[in-house]
Order: sequence, then structure tokens, then C-alpha cells
Amino acid sequence: MPKAHPLPRVLQMGKFYPVRGGVEHVMLLLSYGLHKKRVRVDVLTVSNKEGDANKTERVFDGGVRIFLAHRLFSFLSVKFSLDLLFLARRLVKHYPLVHIHHPDPMAALALFLARAKKKQKIILHYHSDIVRQRLFMPLYYPLLSYLLRQSDVIITTSPIYRDSSPYLKGYRDKIKVIPIGIAPLEEDKKLVRQIRKNFAQKKIILSVGRLIYYKGVEYLIVAAKYLPPNCVVIIIGEGPLFVEYQDLIKKEDLENKVFLLGRLEQKELASYYAACDLFCLPSVEKSEAFGIAQVEAMSFGKPVVATNIEGSGVPWVNEHGITGLNVEPRNPQQLARAIVEILEDKKKYDTYARNAKKRYNELFTLEKMTQDVLKIYREVTDFS
Repeated sequence: MPKAHPLPRVLQMGKFYPVRGGVEHVMLLLSYGLHKKRVRVDVLTVSNKEGDANKTERVFDGGVRIFLAHRLFSFLSVKFSLDLLFLARRLVKHYPLVHIHHPDPMAALALFLARAKKKQKIILHYHSDIVRQRLFMPLYYPLLSYLLRQSDVIITTSPIYRDSSPYLKGYRDKIKVIPIGIAPLEEDKKLVRQIRKNFAQKKIILSVGRLIYYKGVEYLIVAAKYLPPNCVVIIIGEGPLFVEYQDLIKKEDLENKVFLLGRLEQKELASYYAACDLFCLPSVEKSEAFGIAQVEAMSFGKPVVATNIEGSGVPWVNEHGITGLNVEPRNPQQLARAIVEILEDKKKYDTYARNAKKRYNELFTLEKMTQDVLKIYREVTDFS
């Protein structure tokens, strides 16, 4: 447990807890990393627990104190919570530095209503534009404009998002690019051997993520039709499209080639990363702003096949021709061709695998992300 906190207290504000998606996962990872650097970091968010939706809680996770506001209802991925507004009003004033993660309309509204001190520093972590809910942007835009104006620093996770987002134009002088970083995942070596035994003589193509519209998993399922018989596709994740994908696998007669495993615990997940031959991220929309799962695969030295989503950081993370290949979205044949091209060329495979591990070590570690954020904290506060 840290004995001293050389930096001012920091409040992180974001979507919900326990985590289910990328933005809240990054918020928690960063909080862990900062805590280990002796930063007093708290989190204010909305409860994602079905059974505890009506109860305000305070929990500790990895040494990080988390204030959980109860929610009234959910709509279009937004957890509506009056309790969050009251909690923010009570808490925000005690923190000289607030780090807010976007997109999150409730957190933005809570900060707008709660912030009183002009000397308070605001860091806006801009993960993504609002894509699917853009019809509601006229309602949210005043809050977003407030955040952009009031922020001392705006963090984007890739240079592509910095340059492509129409909402960030005019704020270039505030923007710092800090890629998402993850801590090394630890596999179960016995389970890795078992997975490889279960799929003996097969090449394992792995995909990981929420089973939602922008992940494009249906295109990977169809792509399996064009893969040779010695390939299997394993898809890990939960979400509203799970049953639909089960039906698609059955319809395409791919039950012995494509396997939906649902959500796995971290050690099981890490074991599949270690056991697989190649990782595929078939996402189709700019809502996929970065693709943390491909970084997880790269940390295990796995080549990646991803997609050229316009304006997204996905193809920047997976450097085309260096760590893998990027193809056009919504194209099962291109996905299959890219997978086969890598798997059937040992020299190319080994080069991509080596480069993937190197790129992870250079750009995408939790240590690097934490140090880069810490540097910003020091720059905007009086602490040196």
C-alpha cells in the first residue's frame, strides 16, 4: 500500500463499473497504474450491477477507491443516474484534478453541474466520437463543447483520431496522443497445452470482444467458409448478438470450424491468446476507436488481421505490413485471404509476430501509458 501521495488527489470519471467495455477498462487500468505510482486516485462512476442498481456503494479495487452511483435506467449505452449528479456535486470540489473519459454524457453533465473551482484542472480523455447515437448530438454538443473548452489537456489514443475527429478541430494545441497501454496478461500454461491439444493439427484464429454491432463478428464467421480445413475460428465475448451469431454459424454449416465461447475469466482469456496462431479484429465502425484486444494479442507476439476503418485508430495500432495486415471492413473474402497469406508464409508470419511483440513493448504497455499521463498531471499542476 502506498505510504505517500506526492501528487494532488485525482478523480477519474467514466462510464460504469464493473467494466464491460473498452473505455471503462482503460479508466480502471490507468487508475491501477497511477495508484502504483503513489498517486491518490479515486473513481466516480455508475453501478453496472443488475442486483445493486438501487444502492449507492463505495468499493475498493486494486487499491483504488470507487464511488458507485445507483442508476435509474439504461438507454443507448448511457446509464442514467440522478445519484451520480448528487455525488459529483459533493465530491468533485475536493479534487484539484479531474480526469474525465469521453464519450459519457452522464459524467459530462455531472462535471458541468458540480465544478465550481476555477483553479481545478480538467483532463479530457477523448476515446471516441459518438457514432451510433449521433442523432442525439444536438442535445449533447453543448456539454461536449464545454468539456473541450474547459479542459487543460485533451488526450487522444492515436494520431488518427486526433486528426480525423470533426469535434477536435480548433483544439489541436491542447491535444496529447497517449496510446492505450495494458499490463502483461498471465496465461495458464497447462490450459494452453490443453487448448492446443483440443485443436491439434489446426491453426487457431482468435477474436475477442463484445458481440455488438460495430465489432463485425458476422464477417469473420462468414470468412471461415473461405479458410482451409486446417483452420478454426474461436470467438470470445458476450453481448446482445450472441444468439444471432450462433444461428449464423449453424446456417453456414460451420459448427466444426467456428466456436463461440462467451465471456472468459482473464487467465482463461490469456491462455487462448497464448495458444492461438493469429488474431483477427473484424470491426466495421469508427466506434471501434482503438481495438485493445489487438494490443493484448500483440503482447503475446501474435500477428494481427484488422480492418481499415476510416478515421479510427485500429489500422494505426496494427501497422500494415509490419505487425499484420489490414483489409477493408465488411469483406469476408479479404479477411480470409489476409489470414491465409500470413499463416502460409512462415517467414512473413515470424516477422509479423516479432514486430507485434516489439510494437507492444514500445508503445502499448501500461507502464508507458501511466508515465505519459503522469507527466501531463505534473505539467498542469504546480507539483514538480
